[in-house]
Amino acid sequence: MYAAWRTPAFVSGRTDVARAAALRDTAALRVVHGLLFSESAPLYQRLVVEDRSVIELGSWAGDHSIDPHLFVATAVLAEGAEFDTTLGALQGAIDALAEGEVDAERVEAVKSHVRYALLTDMQTPSDVADMAARYIAVGGSLDALDGYLA
Repeated sequence: MYAAWRTPAFVSGRTDVARAAALRDTAALRVVHGLLFSESAPLYQRLVVEDRSVIELGSWAGDHSIDPHLFVATAVLAEGAEFDTTLGALQGAIDALAEGEVDAERVEAVKSHVRYALLTDMQTPSDVADMAARYIAVGGSLDALDGYLA
């Protein structure tokens, strides 16, 4: 099952303020992934571990684009699981997050994990070059990485 929501471009706008806002939105989506779709997330625990109605749950977390695109959530339903029930659980979790119904401590932990996981993925010069190229491609300069991590 795929469910998708519209998202802004990685960096957009003509002014520095607009570009910074777009970077914050993009970074926030990475945090949303951690809050809702990581193995430690309550939604994941409920659907995959407890109910066993979903075999796999995830999202396209690092799918950055120079153009507006989609935030895609994926779920592989277990036999007998209902599509509408799973979609309702996904939308309900996103709605609760939008309403601010999330533990601030968990948000900070996910933000920290995002920052440090990105840095620990750079083990070799090739890893550094690949990451730099990705952020330059979607952000126009390496400064986009600093804005993303801010």
